[in-house]
Amino acid sequence: MKHHRVPTHELLQPLRIHPTEFESITPWRFKPKWSPGFPIHIPVTTARALEETDMIQSEAMVYLDGSGQDGQIRAVAVLYRNGVE
Repeated sequence: MKHHRVPTHELLQPLRIHPTEFESITPWRFKPKWSPGFPIHIPVTTARALEETDMIQSEAMVYLDGSGQDGQIRAVAVLYRNGVE
């Protein structure tokens, strides 16, 4: 490598991912008092999340999950609009 190593290389090398094989996303910067234009709610337990799902009345709901297993990092997001995936 002709340039100095950056932290991204430290993460990608053990995972055997070449830097050209992933997408880099420019981060958004917000002021400290910024808040999103939609409600965010994260239940404390899985059981509570399942209970609350039936009570929520919203046009759109997004479910997220992420994990690491066997040296791989995975994430998934599912969007429901009016109960349709």
